[in-house]
Amino acid sequence: MLSGFVIALSYEDKIVEQRITHKEFFIKRIFRLYPLHIVCWIIAICLSQLSSFTLTRVGLSFFNLFLFQSWIPIRSIYYSFNAVSWCLSDQIFFYFAFPFIVVLINRIGKRKSFYCFAFIAVCFFLSSFFVSDKWVQAVYYIFPLSRLIDFLLGIFLYYAYKRIRQCKNYTMKGNTQISIKNSLIEILVLLIFVAFMVCDTKVPILYVYGMYYWLPMSLLILAFACLNNRKGIMSYVLSRKIFVSLGNISFSFYMIHTLVIQIVDRVFVKAGLNLEWYMRLAIVLVLATGFAFLLEKKYEKPLYKYLTNRYSRKRIQQL
Repeated sequence: MLSGFVIALSYEDKIVEQRITHKEFFIKRIFRLYPLHIVCWIIAICLSQLSSFTLTRVGLSFFNLFLFQSWIPIRSIYYSFNAVSWCLSDQIFFYFAFPFIVVLINRIGKRKSFYCFAFIAVCFFLSSFFVSDKWVQAVYYIFPLSRLIDFLLGIFLYYAYKRIRQCKNYTMKGNTQISIKNSLIEILVLLIFVAFMVCDTKVPILYVYGMYYWLPMSLLILAFACLNNRKGIMSYVLSRKIFVSLGNISFSFYMIHTLVIQIVDRVFVKAGLNLEWYMRLAIVLVLATGFAFLLEKKYEKPLYKYLTNRYSRKRIQQL
């Protein structure tokens, strides 16, 4: 949902107004995701038992490399190697579909498009009555077409935000003082989100995988987007340099953290260490954060800049 909102915020106008082609958009997103994925894929290969690398395992590794794993509803496939990369498999599909989606929405109208989306969402909910429990995770949590609904909801949240911005009483000017009213709104939506998290163990896992978080996430995204630059207490805290830096490395952290856990576990086993869970957690957090900073500063950002600049120069030469 957040990805759909942010991508629509950044690129919807450019694509609709043809200031960027579908190909250019997709290639830029590839440049953003793929370099870090390749590094994590290589590390995951190194952590694998090379003795168990059968021909099937080799084929599976390339399936994972090219990010097709989430299309296969088999746990050993979609969680293969760096397990979290299943999310990139979904994201690549979303990015490929995004230009076609926003052009179609603008062609048939946002209201009709939302009705179509609502119909798809209802069908998604009704399908839950017919899916076997053993397929729940693969179908509702992993499968790209199912998660596309979340992405679409993020796009429609952007359109709602865009409409709110156009209201006469809405101003983009920031406040110099913290607003008590806006602070209360931010705290309220955060409390709603926390309440949903606390209660999700009492909800069938199928709905937690699917539509359970649609409401709290929608409120969270819209509230913080609309109150941006308006000095709610949470916005003020999150705009501090340390939190901005942590936000910048969030993708690197996400991609590397399970690999760090595997490495730490292996080191502890070989060293014969048996630390309490919270000490292991602290070590993993420190290491994963440190590696994420290094990857973002020394590899991910410089390589993205290099690739995009080289692609831009190549296009200029072709013209």
